[in-house]
Amino acid sequence: LKLGRPALPEVMRSRWEPAFKSLGDLTTPVRDLDVYLLDLPTMSHWLVTADPTDLDLLATHLRSRRTLARRALVVSLRSAAFRRLVTAWDAELAGLVGPPQDAERERLSAGHWSDRSISQAYRRVARGGTAIGADSSPTDLHELRKRCKELRYALEVCAPVLPEGPRKRIIADLKGLQDVLGRFQDAEVQRWALRGFAEEMMTGGTSAGAMLAMGELIGHLDVEQERARRDFDAAFARFERPSSLRLRQRLGGAE
Repeated sequence: LKLGRPALPEVMRSRWEPAFKSLGDLTTPVRDLDVYLLDLPTMSHWLVTADPTDLDLLATHLRSRRTLARRALVVSLRSAAFRRLVTAWDAELAGLVGPPQDAERERLSAGHWSDRSISQAYRRVARGGTAIGADSSPTDLHELRKRCKELRYALEVCAPVLPEGPRKRIIADLKGLQDVLGRFQDAEVQRWALRGFAEEMMTGGTSAGAMLAMGELIGHLDVEQERARRDFDAAFARFERPSSLRLRQRLGGAE
């Protein structure tokens, strides 16, 4: 919806973008807890002094939290409000059939829309990456990661009107940058989440072994985040190298 703003009515931005963001936010707790539970076997291999069984209490705590989060999610998805949302969305889509009423949107071809979307998304990534320095906060890198996702969406959605070779090579460079930023952000989020889980578990009188094991996991994530931060400069340089800029110019898309 965000990419389609130039070709869509204002109601999509004012009503439906917030509606689907709220729906996405609703799914986040269960999704995140699923990730932690699925990652625990891998995390157990990070332990040096602690035993993998020391993470059993963490697994139990995560499953308990997931049960509560899933219950809330299911209640919302079975609610009358969600059914109204789906019904209204179907009606909104049906209303888009036919020629646009707005003259500006009527003149916007798929090629021009593609060129505009990709150019804007690319400039945001370039500006954001150039601004990253040694003192940049994790929030700055997270914002850049979001800009990269928007560019990736634009390249994927606009694929039918783009030359395939340059598009795939740009995506390959972008994927390298996304991977580094993803590693950085995942480590940041998981570090703070583990600290929060530890505090919750401490109030319940959990074992010292579990606390020590979680401390080791946090230490491992600290190292991984620092490694990702060091890798960022090289990844962004590849994305911005002259050959990539020439590929970007070849994407065009405007008729």
